[in-house]
Amino acid sequence: MISRYFPPRYDVGGKRAYRFALHLPEHGWQPIILTGAVPEGYPADPTPLRLPASARVVSDYAPSWWRYRRSGLADGTLPDPIPAATVGGARRWVNALTTLPLRREVLLAPRTALWARRLARSTPIDLVFATAPPWAVLAQGFAASRAVGAPLCLDLRDPWTFGFLHRNLPPWVRWIERRAEANLMARADAVIFTCDDIASAYRDRFPSLPPEHFTVVSNSYDPSLRPPAQPLFEHPTIVHFGNCYGPRTLEPVLRALAVLRRRGAAADLRLLNLGRVKEVDLRLAAQLGVRDCIEHRPMLPYAEAMRVLAGADLQLLLAYGDETGYVPAKFFDYLLSGTPILCIARPSALTRLVAETGAGRWAEPDQVEAIADTIAAATRRSGDAGIAQPNAAAIERFSAPRTTAQLARLFDEILADRKPGQPRSS
Repeated sequence: MISRYFPPRYDVGGKRAYRFALHLPEHGWQPIILTGAVPEGYPADPTPLRLPASARVVSDYAPSWWRYRRSGLADGTLPDPIPAATVGGARRWVNALTTLPLRREVLLAPRTALWARRLARSTPIDLVFATAPPWAVLAQGFAASRAVGAPLCLDLRDPWTFGFLHRNLPPWVRWIERRAEANLMARADAVIFTCDDIASAYRDRFPSLPPEHFTVVSNSYDPSLRPPAQPLFEHPTIVHFGNCYGPRTLEPVLRALAVLRRRGAAADLRLLNLGRVKEVDLRLAAQLGVRDCIEHRPMLPYAEAMRVLAGADLQLLLAYGDETGYVPAKFFDYLLSGTPILCIARPSALTRLVAETGAGRWAEPDQVEAIADTIAAATRRSGDAGIAQPNAAAIERFSAPRTTAQLARLFDEILADRKPGQPRSS
């Protein structure tokens, strides 16, 4: 398993790989995870890890001299708000000329292949699983699989060239990355996505590949980390767990809070953001007269954050604006906490999941009055909040043991196709 992120790093992308590694041994697979160490100066999440003895973590993703560049946008451990983009025309031109397709981590692919070849001398490698972003990890997975002659399974936690981050790249970089994506899709034995919508989009883009080449294994929650029942906060509280960057913004809920203020409500209502917020959102809150409602803190250790979610009146689930190809991993943490969800998104796989699980309500970003009504109902603290009871059976589908069993079946099928009649080493 190649995953740049892995606990105790705070990065949410590492939790998917961790939950798979936690449960794969139950299905006869022994994961060896190649990941990066927590860089110097970065905080580490103290939440205990529970990996079985048969799972091995190798923190040798990059050489010791490799310089990690701390991402200001997606690093929720930084306390300051994200400033508005101020890059001028000349700077954008220089960036366009110096941007490396797949970014500089693609340069690690030969090193990863050498690591895998050395590992294979003492440990049989039956399959290579690479999870991205960063997208260079997919190239590293391909290099490793070729080096040891093992099948390759690519895992895309987000859409690559369909995503909004790709659209902001220089045209020549986008062209090369589309070619790289097509090449990797074709050479993989299977490609995994986290929701049906984006899997369908990739099937449409690559009609020459069989539809079953692309499959879906959802993100999940770890049932063992379910927080105990928590008392509500002193004041009615909405919690957003994560960072606001790109098209993701607090604007719809800020406008809803202003509506509630005009109704004479929300006097003591609080919106708590655990992660980075945008300066433009804070300025808008001040303009709307609701800045006193907003509190933002850096990300908390996972176990502590789950207790905060469990004590909230409402959990805020924000899509990336009008983007519909994303199901944020925090949705599954929200399912675990048990607190009602307010999802603000366009109709998509995300809104369908909210409806199917009965975990909350959803509204489109411009339905400010509906957002305000849901907030008012959930924070009234006097009787029924008007949100249907969760569907326990639907929610159970997203437990880590269930999703990992699905992944293990896929691994077994890939290996059976590659080595008909031969037993799998484990």
